[in-house]
Amino acid sequence: MCDTDSSDDEYMDTYNLLTSRRNKRTINDIYSSDTEDENAASKTQRKCRRFISDSSDDEEECSKVYYDGLSDIWVELTSKDDENTTIPFSIGQERIGPQNCDNCIDPLDYFQLYFTNELIENIVVKTNNYARSKIAKRVLSERSIWNTWKDLTVSEMKAFLGLVLNMGIVRLSNIQDYWSKEEEFHVPFFSKVIDKGRFMQIFWMLHLNEVHEPNAILETRLQKVSKYLEYLDLKFREHFIPNKCISIVESVVKYKGRLGSTVYNPQKPTKWGIRLYVLTDSESGYLYSFLPYYGSITTEHLPYPELPVTNRAVLYLYKNLQNSIPEASGYHVYTGRFYSSVTLAKELLSHSCHFTGIIMTNGKHVPDCFKEGKLKKGDIVACRNENVLLFQLRDKKIVSMISTWHTIDVETKNKIPHVIQDYNKNMSGINLANDCASVYCFMKKTLKWWRRLFFWGLEMSVINSYILYNYRERGSNPTTYLKFVKVLVRGLTKDFYSTSANIPRVFLNDNQRLNNELHVIQLNPLHKHKDCKVCSNRKIKGGRRETNYYCETCTDHPALHVGECFKRYHTLQDFKM
Repeated sequence: MCDTDSSDDEYMDTYNLLTSRRNKRTINDIYSSDTEDENAASKTQRKCRRFISDSSDDEEECSKVYYDGLSDIWVELTSKDDENTTIPFSIGQERIGPQNCDNCIDPLDYFQLYFTNELIENIVVKTNNYARSKIAKRVLSERSIWNTWKDLTVSEMKAFLGLVLNMGIVRLSNIQDYWSKEEEFHVPFFSKVIDKGRFMQIFWMLHLNEVHEPNAILETRLQKVSKYLEYLDLKFREHFIPNKCISIVESVVKYKGRLGSTVYNPQKPTKWGIRLYVLTDSESGYLYSFLPYYGSITTEHLPYPELPVTNRAVLYLYKNLQNSIPEASGYHVYTGRFYSSVTLAKELLSHSCHFTGIIMTNGKHVPDCFKEGKLKKGDIVACRNENVLLFQLRDKKIVSMISTWHTIDVETKNKIPHVIQDYNKNMSGINLANDCASVYCFMKKTLKWWRRLFFWGLEMSVINSYILYNYRERGSNPTTYLKFVKVLVRGLTKDFYSTSANIPRVFLNDNQRLNNELHVIQLNPLHKHKDCKVCSNRKIKGGRRETNYYCETCTDHPALHVGECFKRYHTLQDFKM
């Protein structure tokens, strides 16, 4: 870990189960109170599955039953599958969709459902405290940028967030280029809102929570971002109720620094990063709840310790939904192959929840007929144990599914089983968030891992607010994500911009410097040395040339040496030496 700044706050468990969806906890509650440990989950022993051998001549009935010494019965199905019973979907008196946002009108209103004023105020306080403590420990030089530090304000923090969001739309190679005076890269908007020096001060001193203990262990360092993520998770669940079908997948925040819980998967577009398990609404793509993965620190606090960590993550996220909607029943969870198991399907059924996913055939309690892999193209194998259906199809390759909702029925038109059709449809919910995040991603390189999670939380807040904003326009022409972000940027920066004393910089054009009129050279009264426009070149060793003279006539007052440099600049098209 590259970052060792610390805090006196006691360790707070990031993974506590929040007890009520309507609980109006404030940011002060989360940042100041200790989180109680989760009640120990029931450790009832799960019965193993068995297969009893039998046969039947009736093709409309079961054809084979296998036995291998376990405790349950799996029946191989042929053409009839009438044993499945479904749980009716209900959420009590609640309504599906956005909650508590009837008074929201523009994108800024929806965004502030998550990034509330109290959250921003807390970030401002923590940033100012951190900046004052760091500056007090340093011996500043006369030209240090920290001599001009002043306390951050809420309006300035909003403007900072607006500029960060705008960097996702206007893509440049690095942060400094957004304040470049070169004609090819000049973007006046950024310098009109906040000058470069002040923006970098805020960026460097940004802090979510102080951690003052030196050389703190990972558990303590998690406080830097854990309370912030917990607060967003609470707000995500407070303002939306998902539809019947939900998906649980993993999201990877790109990071390749020194962090013990960094994951690596060469088959993913983002190979290195910090893993988060996320629960999303399959229809709208709304991110409802999430769980950051920090290795053993995460697994130690998850329920059901006898299960694999991926199964436990699914149960944890669904438990969050149950805690927020106590009367919920009949939800349908879709997951990928690393999360599916027969035990998980049975456990979710005990919580009145259906389950569908791709399953690996080498998993526990999967019958031997699924492990042979000798199917021809178009062949189907299916087994049932009460409400749990295992389904295997050979197309271009073998696809193995598990479901507690579907039967072996096949679509008559295109001959595709319903279980595969529904899986493909409902696992695409996360695609909206991924598409928006990949096209207009504003996260920059940073050595501090928690900054990555801060920007990820900001990005997900924008995407969720966009989904809520478009929910009222369902069936009509929805607003594009690009237009939504543009309006949000204006809303975040307008108050600070209206009171800003910054003067917009006008880049120099050739018509001005080559106008054959009189140009006056002056000595800088502050004796500030700047790089000469003509002869200075920092890209080569020893190429830096400074002067305290400048052209008073030119609009941007370029620094120039008296004599040859001044002459070349005002007479030659290609003036660089």
